[in-house]
Amino acid sequence: MAKIPLGLPLAAAAAGTVVTLFVPAKRLHIVCGTAWAALSLVHAWQYRKKLAKDLAMPFGASLKQNVMKKIDEGLQKLPLPPTKLGALIGSMRPAAYAPGRMRLYSRSLVGNEKLREQILAYFADCPEVDKVECSTLTGSVLITYEPEFFAENEELSQIETYVKHHVQMAQGRS
Repeated sequence: MAKIPLGLPLAAAAAGTVVTLFVPAKRLHIVCGTAWAALSLVHAWQYRKKLAKDLAMPFGASLKQNVMKKIDEGLQKLPLPPTKLGALIGSMRPAAYAPGRMRLYSRSLVGNEKLREQILAYFADCPEVDKVECSTLTGSVLITYEPEFFAENEELSQIETYVKHHVQMAQGRS
């Protein structure tokens, strides 16, 4: 099938479908909606190879498998220590970093007092950490520490590098 431009017909069918919601023209609404759906399917068929490439997966592959593969590739580029603390930090979203202070977020922490206690217990064994604040209301974890002591602990140094890198990446995207 030739790649005929469908932008204008798609826009017209979409506009007609929306406009006929507010005008008592049920049959016209059905016609516009059907045209919109049909044009959308033709458009998707025309660009199926590009869609597959954009989704970075061949048709038939599981989206979940693809997403997990991408996550694994990303973690291999900047690994966290293979410890409970490394896994905990990896499950959170780094939000802010300054030497001596890092903030992370976890949706799992919202309303979860048990997880809050686990996080505090993990960091209680780290003399390099000055203070850890966990909010079960917002899912926020604020860690304050002395950077020079943090650097002496290889595991904590890797975690600091991971958080710093991910915060800089997020800031670069915005």
